Amino acid sequence: MKSSPPPSRPISAGKNQYQKETADYLLAENPLTPPDILETLPIKEGFTDSRLARNPSSTTNVFSRILNSGGWYAKVELTKNSKVPKEILEQLSNDPNPQVREAARTALSTNRY
Repeated sequence: MKSSPPPSRPISAGKNQYQKETADYLLAENPLTPPDILETLPIKEGFTDSRLARNPSSTTNVFSRILNSGGWYAKVELTKNSKVPKEILEQLSNDPNPQVREAARTALSTNRY
């Protein structure tokens, strides 16, 4: 008996909110998730934002979205990702949160640029 092909819908299109959030979480933290998929994931503070910030496949667009909508912890995680552009670190170095500012200033002082 032949098996039928998988449905042609995104993995995050689950039957309920829990399934969608679980799929988003798993996609956000997986370094093999393609960048174009990462760009479609929501920035949810304390859920997907820090995972996207750490993901080496994330793009500058994702980093900018976290800069504007992510929580303080995700912003600290951005400072640890070597793919984050210097311009974003410079913006983070002026963040209202002292932990974010310190982490960004430390990252800028490492001369990785």
